[in-house]
Amino acid sequence: MDGFLSPVERKFALIFATLSCAWIVMEGIVLRATQDPSTGDITSALAPLVPILVLWFAIAARKDQELGGTLSWGQGFLSGFKVVTLGALALGFFTIIYHLALDPRLMELVLELTPEEQLPEELVGNPQGLVLMMAAFSVVFTIAFGALISAVVALIQRSR
Repeated sequence: MDGFLSPVERKFALIFATLSCAWIVMEGIVLRATQDPSTGDITSALAPLVPILVLWFAIAARKDQELGGTLSWGQGFLSGFKVVTLGALALGFFTIIYHLALDPRLMELVLELTPEEQLPEELVGNPQGLVLMMAAFSVVFTIAFGALISAVVALIQRSR
């Protein structure tokens, strides 16, 4: 991977992955404490703050520390996209490892607390299927959302 990521991008990809994984653990702790599935609505609403803030600081750091204070839109977008893509892949792997190996009971709790009519038929009583669906969705959504945020942040940072 040497040459693919700059040192700043590498640092912020690690920060993004770490914060995203910590967010998953925090959501599990909150769900266990409250036993209320609606808390997931609150944590999900706040979750976009992680990529927004990380990408803002990542693109600004790349501009200031590695590009001498000048940044094209393409440089900013590509830096942000690489950071969010690697972070999203780490998040997907962590989701699988955490929910299948480290805390498998949590998905069983989610299935217990979620009315069956809100789940696709294939996921009723299938915690492994739910974990795989969540991991795939989180990777795809995080990359798509991160690309959008990277584009906006790169545009703003370019003109600053």
